[in-house]
Amino acid sequence: MFVWVYSGLTSRCHTIAEAYCLAKKYEKNPKLTIVWTNEPGCGISYHDVFSKKQFSDIRLKVVELHPLNYSIRKLLTARCGIRNLTKVVTEIITRFKIKFWNAHMQKKQYFIDYEPPKEVGWSGEAYKQWNLNCHNRLKRMLEDGKKVYVHAYNRISNDKKIISSVKGIVFKEVFEISSNNILSGYKNIIGVHIRRTDHAVAIKNSTIESFNFTMKGILEKDSSAMFFLATDDPVVEKEMKEKFDGHIIVQPDKKWGRDAVEEMRSGLIDCLCLSKCDYILGSYTSVFSTFAAEFGGKNLYICKGNGVEDTR
Repeated sequence: MFVWVYSGLTSRCHTIAEAYCLAKKYEKNPKLTIVWTNEPGCGISYHDVFSKKQFSDIRLKVVELHPLNYSIRKLLTARCGIRNLTKVVTEIITRFKIKFWNAHMQKKQYFIDYEPPKEVGWSGEAYKQWNLNCHNRLKRMLEDGKKVYVHAYNRISNDKKIISSVKGIVFKEVFEISSNNILSGYKNIIGVHIRRTDHAVAIKNSTIESFNFTMKGILEKDSSAMFFLATDDPVVEKEMKEKFDGHIIVQPDKKWGRDAVEEMRSGLIDCLCLSKCDYILGSYTSVFSTFAAEFGGKNLYICKGNGVEDTR
C-alpha cells in the first residue's frame, strides 16, 4: 500500500494509522510506503514526530519531501555542499519518480484521490458520496489484492475498527513527557480546544461566547474545575486566562504557528495534553479536537451556541 498524506498533522495521523491497519488486514506480507510532505501547515518531518517503534511489525518505508521550489532553491544556493547537493538531487528525482508512478497507477485505475474536485466541494451530500465512493473503491481493491496508491488528507476507511486505530500511533517519548509535566499536580482537568486562525466553519459554529458559556456553567457546578486550553490564537489565550483567572492551564513558552518545527512540536504537545484530560470541549468539525479525543479515549463535546453537542 502506498499513501501520500497531506493536510495537518492530526489529519495525517488518521491516514497513516488507518493505512497501517488496512495493510495488515488485507496483505499477507504487509508493506506500507508513506510519502510525507514537509510543507506550510505541517512543517515537520515524520521522524521528528513518531517513535521508531511505530508500525515496526510491517515493512515500512517513509519518503520525505519538501515543496519542489524549496529543493530547487537549496540546489542553487552557493553553500549547498556535496552532502546537501546529494540530498536535494535525490529528493527531486524521488518527486519525479512518484509523479511518474502516480500517472502509471491512474492509468491502471489503482489510484484513489480523496481530495474532491471543485464541482463536488468539501461539504454537503455530494462530498459525503465522494468520500463513500473512495472508501468502497479502496476496500474492493485491497480485497482483490491490488497494489493501491492513495492520496489522502484524513480518513481513508469507514470501518469502525479501522477508525479506532489512532490509539496505535506512537509519538516520540519527549512529547509524552512534556505533556505529562504540564498537567502534573492538577486534578479535575477539562480540555478546551478553541480553533481560530484557519478554520472558517469552526470559527462560525464554535464561537468564543459558546466556550465562555459552557465553561462558566461548569465552574458554577464545580469551582475546583481546571481547564487546559489549547488554541492557535495568542489573543484568545490571553483573554481566556483573564476571564477564568486561576482556572486555565496552558503550555508555557508555546511557539505559535504550524510552519516551523518548534511550532509543530508545540501543537503536538497541546494535542497530547488534551488527550490526557477528563474530557474535551472541542471546536466544530476540527480534526484536532477529534484526534485528541480518539487518541486519549476521551469523550468529546462540541461547543456550539449556548450548549454542547455530545459526539458519542
